[in-house]
Amino acid sequence: MIKNAVAMEAMMLLTIRINVATGLTHSSDKSTTVGLFRALIAAGEDYEPDELKEWAHMNGWSDQGAKRLWEIAVAVRGGRVLKANSHGGWKPDIVERLREKARSR
Repeated sequence: MIKNAVAMEAMMLLTIRINVATGLTHSSDKSTTVGLFRALIAAGEDYEPDELKEWAHMNGWSDQGAKRLWEIAVAVRGGRVLKANSHGGWKPDIVERLREKARSR
């Protein structure tokens, strides 16, 4: 279970936005993921990579995809620079929209 409700909303959105069957091997899916995690961290919404990986496993992600998701989550959370589109196609207000969704549940 993901304790941060905003991170949970982010994972639900990410799961429908990318092709989870490819295991984050496509560059656009990687950029989308990196961009979302960067936005969360920049807005002060922390997450636990292990929780994200476990949730991904339980929600249709492949083993490879969940592992890659974990690797990206750890890297972004740790401040590592990853080669990806800076915002991953997300609008500047994505975290606020995720917060609103989390509040409404």
